[in-house]
Amino acid sequence: MTETPDDIKPAGPEDPGNPPAGPETDEVAPRKSAAGMALMIVGPILAAIGIIMGNVKVGELCGTVFSGKHSAAELFDTMVAFGSSEEVCQEQAAAQGFWVWGLIGAGVLVFLVGVIVRSITNRPVAASVQAAPAPTAASQMEDLARLRDSGLISEEEFETKRRELLHRL
Repeated sequence: MTETPDDIKPAGPEDPGNPPAGPETDEVAPRKSAAGMALMIVGPILAAIGIIMGNVKVGELCGTVFSGKHSAAELFDTMVAFGSSEEVCQEQAAAQGFWVWGLIGAGVLVFLVGVIVRSITNRPVAASVQAAPAPTAASQMEDLARLRDSGLISEEEFETKRRELLHRL
């Protein structure tokens, strides 16, 4: 379908390609992002899960990852000559310790990334500054006439400036 001149609309203020002309502005608009806050919440949750896991007994006779003591396993090994319960506890603690310390480290890292993301996204950003439209020759002539009529400039000054404006055209 071919567009006719009646179908073509002039660009208006709602057209993003033609922003409305207006006075200069130095307002700032803060950017908002929920990602930073979400990371700042998820990070401590991960670390808390790691801490809880580190305080749970590794096995029946074993201690926790954080305590490192397996007293019941030592006692059992003493009672049963040549037992290996303590070694099993140490292996289980080492295996669980990987996940415990991994979760705690990941939680701290995620929290710090959240702080960085939040600080970057919450910085105020200067709103787009639009330059005031250049005054037209006609509006400058009207201004000169108002100045002359109010007595702020002489007729001679008016004529000089009027000639300069006409010369620029």
